[in-house]
Amino acid sequence: MENDEGDSNSSEIPKAYSNWNNPSFSWSDVILSFLTSYFLNFSELDNQTLDPNSEKAANILDKLRTKLNGMSSGYLGRVAAEKWVKAAGCGRLAEYSGTIPFQKDILNKWGILSSDKDDYQLPDCISTREHVPVLVRFPATLMSAEERDNAKVLHYSGCLEVKELDLTTFAPGVPFMIQFHGGGMIMGTPHRDTFLNATAELVSNFLEENATVADPPDIVTISIDYGLAPELPFPAGIIDALSVVEFLMKDNPNRRLNLMGESAGANLSVVAALESFRRYPGQIRSVQSQCPMLNPAGDSLCYYMNQNAFPATNFLRWCWRAYLGLEAPKSNGSESTPTTREEALRNGSNHDAWEEWRKKHPKSLQRLIDPGCDLPECLNIKNAPKIMIEVNQGDPMFEDGKKLAEALEQEQANVLLFADKGLHCSLGGTHDKTGHKKAIQFWSEAIFASDD
Repeated sequence: MENDEGDSNSSEIPKAYSNWNNPSFSWSDVILSFLTSYFLNFSELDNQTLDPNSEKAANILDKLRTKLNGMSSGYLGRVAAEKWVKAAGCGRLAEYSGTIPFQKDILNKWGILSSDKDDYQLPDCISTREHVPVLVRFPATLMSAEERDNAKVLHYSGCLEVKELDLTTFAPGVPFMIQFHGGGMIMGTPHRDTFLNATAELVSNFLEENATVADPPDIVTISIDYGLAPELPFPAGIIDALSVVEFLMKDNPNRRLNLMGESAGANLSVVAALESFRRYPGQIRSVQSQCPMLNPAGDSLCYYMNQNAFPATNFLRWCWRAYLGLEAPKSNGSESTPTTREEALRNGSNHDAWEEWRKKHPKSLQRLIDPGCDLPECLNIKNAPKIMIEVNQGDPMFEDGKKLAEALEQEQANVLLFADKGLHCSLGGTHDKTGHKKAIQFWSEAIFASDD
């Protein structure tokens, strides 16, 4: 991929990689790419003429969501929870399922939209939304002994059930981590075992790097069950995200938040963090953005070269159409043969539809999709958030995160880019173990460092 990127302005049309000859893939990546594509069968959504709002699409999505949600909870979730328990030495985790008020006017309230200047109306389906479901987990040692003794153990997760929790006052001084799952903005679940694994790794890393610390650090995770397209299209997901931040930050200036996300959720995590920095400077400690989905056009060289990897390029383009309401491309890729590199990259993409969308919407809304187009000022100040972006060279979205990191570096933000080989979100495993450890150390320090 690196050689192809270096020659990205060439007019020559390159040959897209297959899973077998992708130079970024190990055998684990090859096998995982085939297996994941087979079991999840995203290819049913590769059809560029499939209307996201059709009954056929709804039936396909219902099956995929059920399958993906089943994979994310159950055994894998219990194993991941045990890793966090072991790292934290807390006996068990506690779990609370609740809701946070949905603030449909938050784009105006935060000054992202102006009611006087911007002629934009929320879709009706968003205007009637009232709550944002959240899944909260934390070491059970943050509960009283009496609460622990009386709590029920949830079979599916092994966590102690918490029936009531006031998140505005709970665990003062303990870092909060807001989490956003992946799934192309159209599927996914807050019950992600990867979130539990990441939290365990953060706690373990902090203890390794701080041998004199007696007790493992506490952390509270809040996984957001944000609205999914096409039922709840843009900007439902980002309003959900900002509603949660506002709920936790308002009237609580000492609260320090961290955000993390993977793939589509990595879009929401970094967008929400940057908008929150505009609104509450100094209160966002860190943001982790793993393989962010940021390019609605889907016309980059990486989209083209890695089109056969998981997730497939045409599936990602369909996700963008469902999320933003983009028109399907006029060509289905078979009418003519591209003669230039630009034609090849744009063939079957959302390039034209995305350009039309940009013309019709305020630029402030565009930054809620692609934050690199309009970054906030003062990202170089001491209490600006530390930003960690992870990308994989065998991922169609490799350039999405890389370009954002470059834009942040231009603003002198405290950003670390960890570019590894392999599949999207390192599904086939980490290649660069040393680089990964440095990235986790950077992130862990940002979360658990004292305010001194």
